Amino acid sequence: MSDNSSKVSLYDGRPFFEKTLHFGVQNGIVDPAKLQAILEDAPKGIIQIADFFGSQYLRPDVEMALTRMVNLVSLYLEEKTGGDLMPAAQSLRDNSFLSHSRGGSELLKKLFALPEDAIIGPQRGTEVKDFLEKWSRLTPVAYRKEHKKRISAQDEIGTALWLAKRSGMTAADLEDEAAELVIRTAILLRLSESETESMPTAFEFAQLIDTLRTKGIAASAKKRSHLIPDGMPAQYQRIMERMCKKIIKTDLPEILEPSTTLAALLDKLKQKYFLRTDGADDVSNFDAIVSKDWTRVTEGKSDSDSLLTLFLCIAADTAPKTKITEKTTRDIVRKIRKAGVKPALVRTYIDQFAPYEMREDLLVLWDDFFEEAEKYLLDDWDAKFVEVLTFLKHNCNIVKTP
Repeated sequence: MSDNSSKVSLYDGRPFFEKTLHFGVQNGIVDPAKLQAILEDAPKGIIQIADFFGSQYLRPDVEMALTRMVNLVSLYLEEKTGGDLMPAAQSLRDNSFLSHSRGGSELLKKLFALPEDAIIGPQRGTEVKDFLEKWSRLTPVAYRKEHKKRISAQDEIGTALWLAKRSGMTAADLEDEAAELVIRTAILLRLSESETESMPTAFEFAQLIDTLRTKGIAASAKKRSHLIPDGMPAQYQRIMERMCKKIIKTDLPEILEPSTTLAALLDKLKQKYFLRTDGADDVSNFDAIVSKDWTRVTEGKSDSDSLLTLFLCIAADTAPKTKITEKTTRDIVRKIRKAGVKPALVRTYIDQFAPYEMREDLLVLWDDFFEEAEKYLLDDWDAKFVEVLTFLKHNCNIVKTP
Protein backbone atom coordinates (compact mmCIF):
# COMPACT_ATOMS: atom_id res chain seq x y z
CA MET A 1 0.00 0.00 0.00
CA SER A 2 2.87 2.36 0.80
CA ASP A 3 4.38 1.77 -2.64
CA ASN A 4 1.10 2.75 -4.31
CA SER A 5 0.86 5.90 -2.21
CA SER A 6 4.38 6.87 -3.25
CA LYS A 7 3.50 6.45 -6.93
CA VAL A 8 0.34 8.52 -6.61
CA SER A 9 2.37 11.40 -5.13
CA LEU A 10 4.31 11.65 -8.40
CA TYR A 11 1.17 13.01 -10.06
CA ASP A 12 0.77 15.98 -7.70
CA GLY A 13 -0.82 18.67 -9.87
CA ARG A 14 -0.11 21.66 -7.63
CA PRO A 15 2.16 24.46 -8.91
CA PHE A 16 5.81 23.79 -8.07
CA PHE A 17 5.96 26.83 -5.82
CA GLU A 18 3.10 25.47 -3.71
CA LYS A 19 4.74 22.04 -3.46
CA THR A 20 8.06 23.64 -2.52
CA LEU A 21 6.53 25.84 0.17
CA HIS A 22 4.62 22.91 1.67
CA PHE A 23 7.78 20.78 1.65
CA GLY A 24 9.86 23.58 3.18
CA VAL A 25 7.43 24.25 6.03
CA GLN A 26 6.87 20.54 6.68
CA ASN A 27 10.60 19.86 6.93
CA GLY A 28 11.53 22.97 8.95
CA ILE A 29 13.45 24.58 6.07
CA VAL A 30 11.06 27.54 5.80
CA ASP A 31 10.53 28.81 9.33
CA PRO A 32 7.54 30.89 10.53
CA ALA A 33 9.44 34.17 10.13
CA LYS A 34 10.30 33.38 6.50
CA LEU A 35 6.75 32.26 5.83
CA GLN A 36 5.47 35.56 7.21
CA ALA A 37 7.92 37.46 4.99
CA ILE A 38 6.58 35.57 1.94
CA LEU A 39 3.00 36.38 2.94
CA GLU A 40 3.93 40.08 3.19
CA ASP A 41 5.86 40.20 -0.11
CA ALA A 42 3.26 38.32 -2.17
CA PRO A 43 0.60 41.10 -2.20
CA LYS A 44 3.26 43.64 -3.26
CA GLY A 45 4.26 41.42 -6.16
CA ILE A 46 0.65 40.87 -7.17
CA ILE A 47 -0.03 44.63 -7.30
CA GLN A 48 3.12 45.26 -9.34
CA ILE A 49 2.21 42.55 -11.85
CA ALA A 50 -1.43 43.69 -12.06
CA ASP A 51 -0.32 47.27 -12.80
CA PHE A 52 2.21 46.13 -15.41
CA PHE A 53 -0.33 44.16 -17.43
CA GLY A 54 -3.51 46.05 -16.55
CA SER A 55 -4.74 47.71 -13.37
CA GLN A 56 -4.52 46.94 -9.63
CA TYR A 57 -8.06 48.27 -9.29
CA LEU A 58 -9.66 45.65 -11.54
CA ARG A 59 -10.42 42.36 -9.84
CA PRO A 60 -9.83 40.16 -12.95
CA ASP A 61 -6.38 41.76 -13.39
CA VAL A 62 -5.51 41.14 -9.74
CA GLU A 63 -6.70 37.53 -9.88
CA MET A 64 -4.70 36.93 -13.05
CA ALA A 65 -1.68 38.63 -11.42
CA LEU A 66 -1.82 36.01 -8.64
CA THR A 67 -1.74 33.25 -11.26
CA ARG A 68 1.13 34.97 -13.09
CA MET A 69 3.16 35.37 -9.89
CA VAL A 70 2.76 31.72 -8.89
CA ASN A 71 3.73 30.65 -12.41
CA LEU A 72 6.82 32.88 -12.46
CA VAL A 73 8.05 31.71 -9.06
CA SER A 74 7.35 28.08 -9.99
CA LEU A 75 9.21 28.49 -13.26
CA TYR A 76 12.28 29.97 -11.61
CA LEU A 77 12.41 27.37 -8.82
CA GLU A 78 11.84 24.41 -11.12
CA GLU A 79 14.38 25.51 -13.72
CA LYS A 80 16.99 26.47 -11.11
CA THR A 81 16.75 23.19 -9.18
CA GLY A 82 15.69 20.73 -11.87
CA GLY A 83 12.48 20.03 -9.95
CA ASP A 84 14.26 18.99 -6.72
CA LEU A 85 12.18 20.14 -3.74
CA MET A 86 15.08 20.29 -1.25
CA PRO A 87 17.21 22.95 -3.00
CA ALA A 88 14.01 24.71 -4.10
CA ALA A 89 12.90 25.06 -0.46
CA GLN A 90 16.37 26.24 0.50
CA SER A 91 16.17 28.91 -2.20
CA LEU A 92 12.89 30.16 -0.73
CA ARG A 93 14.61 30.30 2.66
CA ASP A 94 17.71 32.13 1.50
CA ASN A 95 16.27 34.61 -1.02
CA SER A 96 13.38 37.04 -1.10
CA PHE A 97 10.10 35.93 -2.53
CA LEU A 98 10.01 38.75 -5.08
CA SER A 99 13.48 37.80 -6.36
CA HIS A 100 12.01 34.44 -7.42
CA SER A 101 9.23 36.19 -9.31
CA ARG A 102 11.78 38.42 -11.04
CA GLY A 103 13.88 35.34 -11.78
CA GLY A 104 10.94 33.74 -13.59
CA SER A 105 10.38 36.94 -15.56
CA GLU A 106 14.07 36.98 -16.60
CA LEU A 107 13.78 33.40 -17.84
CA LEU A 108 10.86 34.44 -20.04
CA LYS A 109 12.80 37.41 -21.40
CA LYS A 110 15.66 35.07 -22.31
CA LEU A 111 13.14 32.80 -24.00
CA PHE A 112 11.85 35.81 -25.95
CA ALA A 113 15.41 36.58 -27.09
CA LEU A 114 15.72 33.14 -28.69
CA PRO A 115 14.55 32.83 -32.33
CA GLU A 116 10.94 31.79 -32.81
CA ASP A 117 11.86 29.69 -35.82
CA ALA A 118 14.87 28.80 -37.97
CA ILE A 119 14.69 31.86 -40.22
CA ILE A 120 17.98 33.78 -40.39
CA GLY A 121 17.83 37.41 -39.32
CA PRO A 122 15.86 39.49 -36.81
CA GLN A 123 12.36 38.01 -36.77
CA ARG A 124 10.07 39.44 -34.11
CA GLY A 125 6.36 38.82 -34.41
CA THR A 126 5.52 40.44 -31.05
CA GLU A 127 6.80 42.90 -28.44
CA VAL A 128 8.40 41.68 -25.23
CA LYS A 129 5.49 42.92 -23.07
CA ASP A 130 2.97 41.04 -25.21
CA PHE A 131 5.19 37.98 -24.98
CA LEU A 132 5.34 38.20 -21.19
CA GLU A 133 1.57 38.76 -21.05
CA LYS A 134 1.03 35.42 -22.74
CA TRP A 135 3.79 33.30 -21.25
CA SER A 136 3.38 34.43 -17.62
CA ARG A 137 -0.05 32.80 -17.79
CA LEU A 138 1.40 29.48 -18.91
CA THR A 139 3.00 26.71 -16.87
CA PRO A 140 6.67 25.66 -16.69
CA VAL A 141 5.75 22.65 -18.84
CA ALA A 142 4.77 24.95 -21.72
CA TYR A 143 7.94 26.98 -21.13
CA ARG A 144 10.18 23.92 -21.40
CA LYS A 145 8.50 22.77 -24.60
CA GLU A 146 8.90 26.21 -26.20
CA HIS A 147 12.45 26.56 -24.91
CA LYS A 148 13.44 23.24 -26.49
CA LYS A 149 11.91 24.31 -29.81
CA ARG A 150 13.67 27.67 -29.79
CA ILE A 151 17.05 26.23 -28.82
CA SER A 152 16.70 23.82 -31.74
CA ALA A 153 15.93 26.75 -34.07
CA GLN A 154 18.92 28.68 -32.69
CA ASP A 155 21.23 25.72 -33.30
CA GLU A 156 19.84 25.28 -36.82
CA ILE A 157 20.52 28.95 -37.59
CA GLY A 158 23.98 28.61 -36.06
CA THR A 159 24.72 25.59 -38.25
CA ALA A 160 23.62 27.43 -41.38
CA LEU A 161 25.73 30.50 -40.54
CA TRP A 162 28.76 28.34 -39.71
CA LEU A 163 28.48 26.61 -43.09
CA ALA A 164 27.77 29.88 -44.89
CA LYS A 165 30.90 31.46 -43.43
CA ARG A 166 32.98 28.63 -44.94
CA SER A 167 31.40 29.44 -48.30
CA GLY A 168 32.25 33.14 -48.02
CA MET A 169 28.78 34.42 -47.11
CA THR A 170 27.66 36.51 -44.12
CA ALA A 171 24.50 36.54 -42.02
CA ALA A 172 23.41 39.69 -43.89
CA ASP A 173 23.62 37.76 -47.18
CA LEU A 174 21.18 35.19 -45.81
CA GLU A 175 18.65 37.42 -44.05
CA ASP A 176 15.10 36.04 -44.20
CA GLU A 177 16.35 32.70 -45.58
CA ALA A 178 15.37 29.40 -43.96
CA ALA A 179 18.40 27.89 -42.23
CA GLU A 180 17.40 24.38 -43.32
CA LEU A 181 17.72 25.32 -46.99
CA VAL A 182 21.28 26.57 -46.47
CA ILE A 183 22.23 23.40 -44.58
CA ARG A 184 20.67 21.20 -47.24
CA THR A 185 22.64 22.91 -50.00
CA ALA A 186 25.92 22.51 -48.10
CA ILE A 187 25.20 18.80 -47.61
CA LEU A 188 24.35 18.30 -51.28
CA LEU A 189 27.64 19.92 -52.27
CA ARG A 190 29.49 17.45 -50.06
CA LEU A 191 27.47 14.51 -51.38
CA SER A 192 28.39 15.53 -54.91
CA GLU A 193 32.05 15.78 -53.83
CA SER A 194 32.13 19.29 -55.21
CA GLU A 195 35.51 21.00 -55.23
CA THR A 196 33.96 24.17 -53.82
CA GLU A 197 31.87 24.95 -50.74
CA SER A 198 30.48 28.13 -52.31
CA MET A 199 26.69 28.29 -52.28
CA PRO A 200 25.53 27.71 -55.88
CA THR A 201 23.55 30.00 -58.14
CA ALA A 202 20.45 28.60 -59.85
CA PHE A 203 22.56 27.72 -62.90
CA GLU A 204 25.28 26.06 -60.81
CA PHE A 205 22.63 24.12 -58.87
CA ALA A 206 21.10 22.88 -62.13
CA GLN A 207 24.56 21.78 -63.28
CA LEU A 208 25.12 20.04 -59.94
CA ILE A 209 21.86 18.10 -60.15
CA ASP A 210 22.45 17.23 -63.81
CA THR A 211 25.91 15.87 -62.94
CA LEU A 212 24.55 13.84 -60.02
CA ARG A 213 21.94 12.27 -62.31
CA THR A 214 24.64 11.38 -64.84
CA LYS A 215 27.42 10.16 -62.55
CA GLY A 216 25.49 9.07 -59.47
CA ILE A 217 26.77 9.36 -55.90
CA ALA A 218 29.72 7.37 -54.57
CA ALA A 219 29.08 5.29 -51.46
CA SER A 220 32.06 6.98 -49.78
CA ALA A 221 30.38 10.37 -50.18
CA LYS A 222 27.56 9.26 -47.84
CA LYS A 223 29.88 8.48 -44.93
CA ARG A 224 29.73 10.67 -41.85
CA SER A 225 33.43 11.49 -42.05
CA HIS A 226 32.88 13.00 -45.48
CA LEU A 227 29.59 14.80 -44.77
CA ILE A 228 30.54 16.49 -41.47
CA PRO A 229 33.14 19.27 -41.96
CA ASP A 230 36.21 19.29 -39.72
CA GLY A 231 35.97 21.57 -36.70
CA MET A 232 32.16 21.77 -36.64
CA PRO A 233 30.76 22.24 -33.10
CA ALA A 234 29.06 19.16 -31.64
CA GLN A 235 25.56 20.67 -31.49
CA TYR A 236 25.82 21.57 -35.17
CA GLN A 237 27.05 18.09 -36.08
CA ARG A 238 23.83 16.59 -34.71
CA ILE A 239 21.77 18.84 -36.96
CA MET A 240 23.95 17.97 -39.97
CA GLU A 241 23.52 14.25 -39.31
CA ARG A 242 19.74 14.61 -39.06
CA MET A 243 19.57 16.59 -42.33
CA CYS A 244 21.92 14.14 -44.05
CA LYS A 245 19.65 11.22 -43.23
CA LYS A 246 16.64 13.11 -44.55
CA ILE A 247 18.34 14.01 -47.83
CA ILE A 248 19.75 10.53 -48.42
CA LYS A 249 16.39 8.93 -47.67
CA THR A 250 14.06 11.26 -49.58
CA ASP A 251 15.93 13.56 -51.98
CA LEU A 252 18.54 11.25 -53.50
CA PRO A 253 15.98 8.72 -54.80
CA GLU A 254 14.11 11.62 -56.46
CA ILE A 255 17.30 13.03 -57.96
CA LEU A 256 18.42 9.69 -59.35
CA GLU A 257 14.99 8.68 -60.73
CA PRO A 258 15.59 8.58 -64.52
CA SER A 259 11.92 8.91 -65.46
CA THR A 260 11.68 12.40 -63.90
CA THR A 261 12.61 15.22 -66.24
CA LEU A 262 15.35 17.59 -65.18
CA ALA A 263 12.93 20.51 -65.42
CA ALA A 264 10.34 18.82 -63.18
CA LEU A 265 13.02 17.75 -60.70
CA LEU A 266 14.55 21.21 -60.42
CA ASP A 267 11.11 22.76 -60.01
CA LYS A 268 10.59 20.57 -56.94
CA LEU A 269 14.10 20.84 -55.51
CA LYS A 270 14.42 24.62 -55.72
CA GLN A 271 11.84 24.82 -52.91
CA LYS A 272 14.11 22.74 -50.66
CA TYR A 273 17.56 24.25 -51.24
CA PHE A 274 19.20 27.66 -50.98
CA LEU A 275 20.27 29.18 -54.31
CA ARG A 276 22.42 32.29 -54.50
CA THR A 277 21.07 34.96 -56.87
CA ASP A 278 23.46 36.17 -59.54
CA GLY A 279 21.66 38.40 -62.05
CA ALA A 280 19.98 37.88 -65.42
CA ASP A 281 22.79 35.77 -66.91
CA ASP A 282 22.27 33.18 -64.21
CA VAL A 283 18.57 32.94 -65.10
CA SER A 284 19.25 32.48 -68.82
CA ASN A 285 21.96 29.89 -68.15
CA PHE A 286 19.60 28.06 -65.79
CA ASP A 287 16.89 27.98 -68.46
CA ALA A 288 19.38 26.62 -70.96
CA ILE A 289 20.36 23.62 -68.87
CA VAL A 290 16.79 22.96 -67.75
CA SER A 291 15.67 22.81 -71.40
CA LYS A 292 18.10 19.99 -72.23
CA ASP A 293 15.30 17.42 -72.23
CA TRP A 294 13.15 19.70 -74.37
CA THR A 295 15.93 20.19 -76.90
CA ARG A 296 16.49 16.44 -77.08
CA VAL A 297 12.82 15.68 -77.71
CA THR A 298 12.28 18.51 -80.21
CA GLU A 299 15.67 17.84 -81.86
CA GLY A 300 16.30 21.56 -81.49
CA LYS A 301 13.38 22.49 -83.74
CA SER A 302 11.20 25.45 -82.80
CA ASP A 303 8.95 25.92 -85.87
CA SER A 304 5.23 25.55 -85.23
CA ASP A 305 4.81 22.66 -87.74
CA SER A 306 7.34 20.49 -85.90
CA LEU A 307 5.96 21.39 -82.47
CA LEU A 308 2.34 20.72 -83.46
CA THR A 309 3.40 17.35 -84.89
CA LEU A 310 4.99 16.57 -81.54
CA PHE A 311 1.83 17.63 -79.70
CA LEU A 312 -0.41 15.61 -82.03
CA CYS A 313 1.57 12.46 -81.24
CA ILE A 314 1.29 13.15 -77.52
CA ALA A 315 -2.49 13.78 -77.70
CA ALA A 316 -2.81 10.42 -79.44
CA ASP A 317 -0.69 8.81 -76.72
CA THR A 318 2.00 7.70 -79.18
CA ALA A 319 5.76 8.20 -79.30
CA PRO A 320 6.48 11.96 -79.67
CA LYS A 321 8.09 12.94 -82.99
CA THR A 322 8.55 16.24 -84.79
CA LYS A 323 8.11 14.67 -88.24
CA ILE A 324 5.82 11.81 -89.28
CA THR A 325 4.88 10.06 -92.51
CA GLU A 326 1.44 10.02 -94.11
CA LYS A 327 1.04 6.38 -93.04
CA THR A 328 1.89 7.22 -89.42
CA THR A 329 -0.55 10.13 -89.58
CA ARG A 330 -3.36 7.82 -90.73
CA ASP A 331 -2.50 5.40 -87.89
CA ILE A 332 -2.64 8.26 -85.39
CA VAL A 333 -6.02 9.49 -86.66
CA ARG A 334 -7.34 5.93 -86.68
CA LYS A 335 -6.24 5.48 -83.05
CA ILE A 336 -7.82 8.79 -82.02
CA ARG A 337 -11.13 7.88 -83.62
CA LYS A 338 -11.11 4.55 -81.85
CA ALA A 339 -9.74 5.46 -78.40
CA GLY A 340 -10.32 9.20 -78.27
CA VAL A 341 -7.96 12.17 -78.17
CA LYS A 342 -6.21 13.31 -74.98
CA PRO A 343 -5.41 17.03 -75.23
CA ALA A 344 -4.65 17.25 -71.49
CA LEU A 345 -1.54 15.14 -72.05
CA VAL A 346 -0.10 17.95 -74.17
CA ARG A 347 -0.56 20.54 -71.44
CA THR A 348 1.08 18.23 -68.91
CA TYR A 349 3.94 17.56 -71.30
CA ILE A 350 4.55 21.26 -71.85
CA ASP A 351 4.52 21.93 -68.10
CA GLN A 352 7.03 19.15 -67.48
CA PHE A 353 9.44 19.58 -70.39
CA ALA A 354 9.23 23.01 -71.99
CA PRO A 355 11.42 25.91 -70.80
CA TYR A 356 9.44 28.12 -68.46
CA GLU A 357 9.48 31.21 -70.66
CA MET A 358 8.06 29.23 -73.63
CA ARG A 359 5.20 27.47 -71.86
CA GLU A 360 2.51 30.11 -72.22
CA ASP A 361 3.12 30.57 -75.96
CA LEU A 362 3.22 26.80 -76.52
CA LEU A 363 -0.09 26.33 -74.73
CA VAL A 364 -1.67 29.04 -76.90
CA LEU A 365 -0.24 27.38 -80.02
CA TRP A 366 -1.67 24.02 -79.05
CA ASP A 367 -5.08 25.33 -77.93
CA ASP A 368 -5.58 27.33 -81.14
CA PHE A 369 -4.59 24.32 -83.24
CA PHE A 370 -6.70 21.79 -81.36
CA GLU A 371 -9.79 23.98 -81.40
CA GLU A 372 -9.85 23.62 -85.20
CA ALA A 373 -8.22 20.20 -85.51
CA GLU A 374 -10.65 18.33 -83.27
CA LYS A 375 -13.48 18.31 -85.80
CA TYR A 376 -11.17 16.84 -88.48
CA LEU A 377 -9.60 14.28 -86.18
CA LEU A 378 -12.98 12.94 -84.98
CA ASP A 379 -14.89 13.19 -88.30
CA ASP A 380 -15.98 9.58 -88.99
CA TRP A 381 -17.53 10.72 -92.29
CA ASP A 382 -14.00 11.36 -93.55
CA ALA A 383 -13.44 7.62 -93.81
CA LYS A 384 -10.51 7.88 -96.24
CA PHE A 385 -8.76 10.58 -94.20
CA VAL A 386 -8.79 13.06 -97.09
CA GLU A 387 -9.94 16.14 -95.16
CA VAL A 388 -7.94 15.43 -92.02
CA LEU A 389 -4.72 14.78 -93.95
CA THR A 390 -5.15 18.00 -95.90
CA PHE A 391 -5.61 19.94 -92.67
CA LEU A 392 -2.71 18.26 -90.87
CA LYS A 393 -0.32 18.67 -93.81
CA HIS A 394 -1.08 22.37 -93.71
CA ASN A 395 -0.31 22.66 -89.98
CA CYS A 396 2.09 19.83 -89.13
CA ASN A 397 5.35 18.34 -90.41
CA ILE A 398 4.13 15.42 -92.52
CA VAL A 399 6.15 13.77 -95.28
CA LYS A 400 5.15 11.26 -97.93
CA THR A 401 5.41 7.64 -96.99
CA PRO A 402 8.50 6.16 -98.69
